[in-house]
Amino acid sequence: MIPFQHPQKSKDADCQINGHISLLDLPVEIVLDIIAWLPRSGKERRCKSKPHSIIQSFKALRLTSKSLAGVLTPVLLNAVNISCSSSARDFLEWCKQYTSQNRDPPVRRLTITNVGHPSLSNKLQAIPYEVFEDILSAISPSLHQLKIVFDDCFEFSPKIAHSFQRAQKLWALHLQILSKPPHLNMPPPASTPNPPGGLQLHDPCRFLACLKALPSLSELNLNNCLDYCRPLTMNDELTSLPPVQHMSVSIESHSTSLPSEPHKFLLELCRAMSDSLLILQIRGSRYDSSKLLPVLAATRSRLEALHLGDAGLVQNFRQWRFPRLRTFLLDDSRYLTREEFNSPFFHQITTLVLRRWNGTDVPLDIPVETFASLKRVILTYTSRVSLDTITLSKACQDACIDLLASTKSVDLREIWTVDAVEAQMEEIS
Repeated sequence: MIPFQHPQKSKDADCQINGHISLLDLPVEIVLDIIAWLPRSGKERRCKSKPHSIIQSFKALRLTSKSLAGVLTPVLLNAVNISCSSSARDFLEWCKQYTSQNRDPPVRRLTITNVGHPSLSNKLQAIPYEVFEDILSAISPSLHQLKIVFDDCFEFSPKIAHSFQRAQKLWALHLQILSKPPHLNMPPPASTPNPPGGLQLHDPCRFLACLKALPSLSELNLNNCLDYCRPLTMNDELTSLPPVQHMSVSIESHSTSLPSEPHKFLLELCRAMSDSLLILQIRGSRYDSSKLLPVLAATRSRLEALHLGDAGLVQNFRQWRFPRLRTFLLDDSRYLTREEFNSPFFHQITTLVLRRWNGTDVPLDIPVETFASLKRVILTYTSRVSLDTITLSKACQDACIDLLASTKSVDLREIWTVDAVEAQMEEIS
């Protein structure tokens, strides 16, 4: 098997000067180490670098050289990760320095985790909701990508909604809720902190209103959020949503039997975005796969890439045709037989990605020679040919199909991009 080459991330700006490598060409991690070693004054030097947040390192750099700090600002602060209250407050103070000069902080990617509920103030490490509001208000005009991890809440205040209206460049939004596992016996829906031993469902209306304010949004990752939102009602408007091309959700074990009914919420979202949705990822397993069939029925006419976590879904719809589907990723292929692989669903697939499970896998006996359009098979979490892949390796070799291996997962969007470019080139030729 050939090792799969993960695409290298391109830099946001050309940092070479006169053909020579400059400080800006170094990885951000190395730049941070250099900053940690810089002297604070002519007499002091650090004997050993200590872990620094990006904001702490940037403040140290400004004390040493304001001119160097000005040059490195777009590099160091292009992507910021905040996970505790102290870092959030430091970052907010830095943002205020920019906004006081009528300038937008140059932050394109922000990951902020552990965002607390507005009514809670007793969690020392949780980021206060009002600090989160102020941060988003300051940087929203320059944001391209945003990830928010809520701590037991799913709140979108009017101030957050206003910030989203100003985030005209935001194209990727990732949301997640850290909460207790769902239980089958739930109290009535509410948008309040969870009581001991129970789970409250959060009102998704303000979240939907925020989505409508993002005209450039093309990637939406909801992780497990749908498991913790109350079911949609007839009054919930799903019109005028942005033209999302890539949507990803995670359905927790057995959550299709919960009062939150995440499969119904997902169905309505997919229906509202069916004209633009090209990539769909449904992670998770051990749910009632039959309840997710309407989601795939609503999207199959336009889908070009699909990622599923449960083989049961494939077993249920394998006789369906997805006319534009070229890229398919399956997290668990252990329960698919050769006959189930030999079905109309697989006939137009260009790239097939399968996850391998070390020690628990069964031999892969896939009739790749019957896949009319198949060009490559990628096995993830493996690096070599083993006894359970010998048959597949020989079949791919006989059919002139590339068999690739990756020691980690692959990015579905990157694979889809390659397949889409190849399809365009074939149409031109």
